[in-house]
Amino acid sequence: MNKSSLTYLIKLFLVSVVFLFLLDKLVYFGINKISQKVYTGQSGGKINQFLLQKEST
Repeated sequence: MNKSSLTYLIKLFLVSVVFLFLLDKLVYFGINKISQKVYTGQSGGKINQFLLQKEST
């Protein structure tokens, strides 16, 4: 391996890490946005169904 190929691999690795970090943050905020509208627990499904019907009318 010469110096130019090693430099290329390091740049490729760093770009991949940055891209995967940004993708991870995007997915995290997307799931977090969805989870703010969802209730959990024993009666969570009934509450979610009620809110869905209430918003659509």
